[in-house]
Amino acid sequence: MMTKGKLPYDGKTNKEVLDLLTSGYRLPCPPKCPSEIYSIMKECWSFEATKRPSFHHLHSRLNKTYSNFYNSIMEV
Repeated sequence: MMTKGKLPYDGKTNKEVLDLLTSGYRLPCPPKCPSEIYSIMKECWSFEATKRPSFHHLHSRLNKTYSNFYNSIMEV
């Protein structure tokens, strides 16, 4: 959603992507992506499953982020 449907590793083979991820590379923050959203994205990309957020946790954080954003634009 943050890249408007662009392929994340366009032009790379599956092996190249796996090598990048194994070495610790993660995609940079997309333009205009809120830092809170990128932080959540990086947590979801953890190699260790136990470090990834649960769906309940994701729902809670995304709901809070949305509420904060909505409230900030309504104050203007």
